[in-house]
This record gives sequence, structure tokens and C-alpha cells, in this order.
Amino acid sequence: MTTNDTSGRLDEALERLHTSGPERGRLSNHAPMVVESPAARGQAAAVHRRLDLYRPRPDEFPDPVEPVTDADRRAARGDIRRAADWIAYFTRALAERPWREVLALSGTGPLPGRLTAWSADTCAGAVR
Repeated sequence: MTTNDTSGRLDEALERLHTSGPERGRLSNHAPMVVESPAARGQAAAVHRRLDLYRPRPDEFPDPVEPVTDADRRAARGDIRRAADWIAYFTRALAERPWREVLALSGTGPLPGRLTAWSADTCAGAVR
């Protein structure tokens, strides 16, 4: 999504979400879209209010279990308890590889819950 927000409000709202986890025990967090949408429509002044009113509230960021590596990522697939491990894995991968390679990694089998969409969204964000 492209925004013309030069006020910094979108960045402030996304910073508020930086350490949040998934919503109600799931692996998705739609709150970034809640604040990106008004900013993209020229209503950046509304992003903090929208975030304050947003339900469901995201949970705290989940605790890691064990790092996911290239060698064991197939065994870790589908384990919802490892959400933080997967997020760390894709964060490292994006720092080390081009985003298209990382996106291809997410399509090689089922990831827990909506983490496949998360990895795709993260890769898309990396090129904004």
C-alpha cells in the first residue's frame, strides 16, 4: 500500500505495534492494516484513534521455543507454539537474502496458521 503520510503518524502507530503478537492466540495480526488503510486514504490523523478502538487487541509477542533453522524448518512446520521462532527465522532470512528468495521459502509447505501470509506480507513490506 502506498501512503502519502508525511506527518509520521503511520510510523508512530506501527511502532506501537512493533512488539505485539498475534490476535487472540492466532497467528495473524490485522492491526497494521487497520492503521495503513486510513493513512493511504489521506486520513493519517485518524490512525491512532483507529488503533485505540481496534478489537481484537493483539496479544503480547509470543515466547520463543527453539530457533528454526534451514536444516530443521520442515520439522518445525505446523507447530503453532513456534510462532516467535518462525518470525525470527524470516527476520533473519530477510536480512541475509533477497526478499524473493525468502518469499519462495514460505511457499515450500504449510507454516503454522497464517504465518505463510505473514511471511508474504513481511517480504512485501521489505520492498516498500
